[in-house]
Amino acid sequence: MKKWLWLTAALAAGMVIMSGCGEKEKPAAAPASSSPQIQQNAAAASPSQAPSTVVTSPSPSPKNGDLKWTTYAEDGLTFSFKYPEEWEAVDKADFPDPLIQAFVGTYEEADDFSTNVNVTVVDNIGLAPSAAQVAEQTLEMYKTMMPSMGLSDFKKTSFEPKDYGKYKAGILTCTYTVSQTDTKVVMIQYLVPVGKTSYTLTATLLHKDLAKYEPIVNEIINSFEVKQ
Repeated sequence: MKKWLWLTAALAAGMVIMSGCGEKEKPAAAPASSSPQIQQNAAAASPSQAPSTVVTSPSPSPKNGDLKWTTYAEDGLTFSFKYPEEWEAVDKADFPDPLIQAFVGTYEEADDFSTNVNVTVVDNIGLAPSAAQVAEQTLEMYKTMMPSMGLSDFKKTSFEPKDYGKYKAGILTCTYTVSQTDTKVVMIQYLVPVGKTSYTLTATLLHKDLAKYEPIVNEIINSFEVKQ
């Protein structure tokens, strides 16, 4: 049984960021062109759901050795990003919330947890709050809601401005513990406000795997693009 860590958060100013707790089953054999599927709450995946569209990068990333990269750029989405070709792209039919518009992650048979990245998109009534504002709202929300989410020891590690063009974007890094298993987790969020739309790219990984996956997460963040 594979665990995808999702965190669910409701933020002020019309901003909502989703992650959470769920379980991932090993997907059934499928053609190479199809995205893998997961079972959510024991419900079977829809066989008629169109798979995510990916385009293989012709060359490995210069920052991550021999990794080959693929672009997540599904028709109708207003964003794209690159991720390792060996990771899985989860079918949209299996997303636990409509705010999540992309989800990719590792699948290693021996592990109880998979490193994963998801992207949420929220359309605000007015202009989207800045990344710094969203980061503060996120911190306050998790401190309040952590016990009811089975989490503890939520801590802000850093917030670094990383503007997206003229927009005040930034990267929030936090750690928390899954109370039932005493598992320490790292959450890295790239918060990008563009006009009235808030984009949040969230990476979730085990603290013990930070050195292994942080360079890959940084590459994914650097590849993130909004279509305008």
